[in-house]
Amino acid sequence: MAKNVLRMLFVFNLSCSVALFIYGTLTSDDRFFVVSVGHICLCSVLVFPVWTRSNVSYLEPYFFFVMYTLIGTLCTSYIIAFHDSFRRDTIMNGYPVGFFASQGVFLAVALLLMGLGYVSCKSRIKIENYMPNEARFTHGGLHRAGLIVLICSIASLVAFLQSTGGLDFSQLSKKRAIEVASGGEIVYGNAAYLRLGVSTSMSMLYVYIAYCMRTDGKIGPSGFLFSLPFFLTGAALPFLSSSRGDVAYSLIGLLVVYGAYKRVSVVSIGVLGLVAMSAFGLMTAMRFSDQQGTTEKFINPIIALAESGNGLSLSGTTIIMDGVPERLNYKLGTTYFTWLVAPIPRTVWLGKPEISLGKEIKTEIYGQKAVKSGRPPGVLGEGYINFGIIGFLASAFVVGFLFRLVANSFLPVLTSNLIVIALYYPIILNLSALANNGVSQIIVRLLSDAIPVFLLIFAAQIFSRRGRGSVSNAKL
Repeated sequence: MAKNVLRMLFVFNLSCSVALFIYGTLTSDDRFFVVSVGHICLCSVLVFPVWTRSNVSYLEPYFFFVMYTLIGTLCTSYIIAFHDSFRRDTIMNGYPVGFFASQGVFLAVALLLMGLGYVSCKSRIKIENYMPNEARFTHGGLHRAGLIVLICSIASLVAFLQSTGGLDFSQLSKKRAIEVASGGEIVYGNAAYLRLGVSTSMSMLYVYIAYCMRTDGKIGPSGFLFSLPFFLTGAALPFLSSSRGDVAYSLIGLLVVYGAYKRVSVVSIGVLGLVAMSAFGLMTAMRFSDQQGTTEKFINPIIALAESGNGLSLSGTTIIMDGVPERLNYKLGTTYFTWLVAPIPRTVWLGKPEISLGKEIKTEIYGQKAVKSGRPPGVLGEGYINFGIIGFLASAFVVGFLFRLVANSFLPVLTSNLIVIALYYPIILNLSALANNGVSQIIVRLLSDAIPVFLLIFAAQIFSRRGRGSVSNAKL
């Protein structure tokens, strides 16, 4: 099913690309060349997977990466070509329209190599051999572990809000960070451990849903009531801190975990997508109100996504290629290891290297001021920053190979062990987010999502043993 949809998407985009290129040639209008390149980029990432014997599933990193390409490359090409707004001027950073058309060809070649890497992978890791034994915990043990998780998550959320300025209803959904004075300047930390504490509620939610679907085939009213506090707590943090993507991820996570066990209707997917897009539009309006003083109550989420510079950014990737090494020296692989210092709080080490390249890219390449956030490079841009065009193309092939390796390893055993699905959901979303983030950022996110799952299983096993012991003593 997914392959047929992607195949139709390929045919449609190829037709659009050819027609727009011809029209651009006849009119000598660079705007049509830009959108033609946007369409051909989407074709490039699709061509090998959809026209070979490779099976493609909705539940794998590659499919989500295609969505990132649709947003960041194709939709952004239309914004660059035909839209008129402050955000468009910001992401273009003074470059002419034709620049993105010519440089975008390199992005198309890289995406072609990514698809080649995807179909080249025939290997599989037997991840089922490394999973804990789920038979060691009971329904009661999982509930008791969940109660502890919920208490810790709520406490972490309260502490996060207090340490980042408190809860001000006039500034809902604003960028939040811990401010630390250093040498007369303010250094911003992202309160990673408090964020991790809150996010355990979502990990618990996915484990519990998988458990219900595995044992009963449904969630049921009691399961819904038990799950609701975990969802509200986990979704509160990204909403209050203006992490728009994380709100959408929370909703997609429910769909992925539930859909692994039971077919989800198109109507349900549509409703969930509408809710996610509505939340994105509302949060974007709140963010702009806080940062720019705008009075809009809702912003079109499609335009907001395309203008954000996120996804597999056509504008960001091409500007990075133009700015390295002239405005930013080659990093020679060092950015792939900054995740090693992530566990050290910035309040302890004020000069800790940034895990993300975003701020450095924004200041050095874009020439813009970076305060709390920057311009993420994506895995392709990071490859270029480290090793030039070789790193740019090689990283595309490697990531495509990795996408298929993950799918081959997890999909055959997705419902055989509930821990597998609880881990797989954050893995596919985090890996596909390589379109927008650097490698070290993704490693930190993967560890932050995986560690709580294993801790939850361990806690559930302990509470289950105690529960069985209490029952045995009562019988005696």
